[in-house]
Amino acid sequence: MKKTIILLCGLCAIPILQGGCSLENAWFKFRQESETLVIAVPEMKSEKCSKIILSQLNRSGIESTSFDLQDHTVTVTFNSTLLAIKNVEYLITGIGFEANGNPPNPTAKDSLPEECR
Repeated sequence: MKKTIILLCGLCAIPILQGGCSLENAWFKFRQESETLVIAVPEMKSEKCSKIILSQLNRSGIESTSFDLQDHTVTVTFNSTLLAIKNVEYLITGIGFEANGNPPNPTAKDSLPEECR
């Protein structure tokens, strides 16, 4: 009788373990891995400015970027297990651009082309 119960418990546990061993296929997730953020960058007025920002955002954790020069925004999709919103904003302020109201690094801003200040 004990062997039968143990066997049944083991057979019932197999489907649970198969779905639970890999978090990608699990029926639950602790948190969403990809997050999309729209960042206001008032100084981004030209293609040249967007290329400067793109060069800074071309790193691990950043999945995709797109630019809207008319609205002066950057849309960034990033892996939220590697980066936080403040990290992404800091990457942009670190090269001299304002990001969502966060002030730019003054030294870096002085080194930007005139059209990007």
